[in-house]
Amino acid sequence: MKQAIVAYVGGRITSKGGDAMETFQALQLMFLFGMFILALTFIRKMK
Repeated sequence: MKQAIVAYVGGRITSKGGDAMETFQALQLMFLFGMFILALTFIRKMK
């Protein structure tokens, strides 16, 4: 799944010539999603 997202973002960068803001937003979303998953797993371990 992560590889698919990276490939998708990478494809967007090369095809558009690198719309920096859009790329940054995509990376931010991926980061937030990752943090959300980490938080969920952490909470489950605590219970």
